[in-house]
Amino acid sequence: MQVNDILIIASVCFLGAITPGPSLLLISGITLNKGRKEAIKACIGHALGICFYAFIVVTGLVILIEEFNKIFILVQKIGCIFIIYLGIIFLNSSDDIENANKTMHVNSFVSGLTIAILNPKVIIFFSSIFSQFINNNITFEKIIIFTSIATLIDFIVYSLIVIFLALAIKSETIFKNLKQINKFSGCTLIILGLILFIIV
Repeated sequence: MQVNDILIIASVCFLGAITPGPSLLLISGITLNKGRKEAIKACIGHALGICFYAFIVVTGLVILIEEFNKIFILVQKIGCIFIIYLGIIFLNSSDDIENANKTMHVNSFVSGLTIAILNPKVIIFFSSIFSQFINNNITFEKIIIFTSIATLIDFIVYSLIVIFLALAIKSETIFKNLKQINKFSGCTLIILGLILFIIV
């Protein structure tokens, strides 16, 4: 496998990770409301979810999803509802950082894992990336490399975002506007969830 192929895949995965969406909003919200430690748990969960999808796409198990399309659509619908649920949680969260952890009754690791697995666009994203590099004679080595790249890039990018936001929390501006930030994140997640539910 050529180094250029690895760099191309890594670059596309990086761009995908930093693209605004439900995952970025969730992890940012957990960082601001529950702190860096809980947000890193969400990052680990999200990376494992990405690892799951990357693996099934690279190994060709995506064919099974196509065979059981109705079941997969149902899973996607559930994912959309989960995104809306997270939006409601943010809308109802406290505007006080010290009390936010008490009002956000959601497991950070599970939230990160779930939003990655149930996001209806992740498998489409990976299918479009890896389809250029996959053939019937794909080796176990390539499977490990492709899956590892997607997983590590996802974890590193979101962890850096968490670190940056954790430092920003020290700013009084964040404290003063936490309620508005939560409202914006909540409304955006609900809108995204509704849009995805309609188009799935």
